[in-house]
Amino acid sequence: MKTNQLLNEIEYLICDVGFLWRKRNNLLARELGMCVLDRRILIKLELSPGITQVELAERIEVEPQSLTRIIDRLEKKAWVERQTSPDD
Repeated sequence: MKTNQLLNEIEYLICDVGFLWRKRNNLLARELGMCVLDRRILIKLELSPGITQVELAERIEVEPQSLTRIIDRLEKKAWVERQTSPDD
C-alpha cells in the first residue's frame, strides 16, 4: 500500500470517528435535555475543577461574554455553581 493511500485512509477513519463521536454526543445531550455545548462545558468543568470562566472560554473556544450567558443558564438549572476565586 502506498504511503499516500494509507494516509488518506487514516484521515478518512479519523474523520469518521469524529463524526460518530459528535453524533453520540448530540444524542446524549438531547437525552439529558441540553445542547451539545452545555454538555461540552460540563465535561470540561468535570475535568478541570477550579477553572476560571476566562480559561474555560479559551478551552472551548467561545467568547467570554457568550460563556457568561451560558453559565447563567446552566446555573439556573442547577447544573453548575459559581465559586468566587480567591484571586478576585
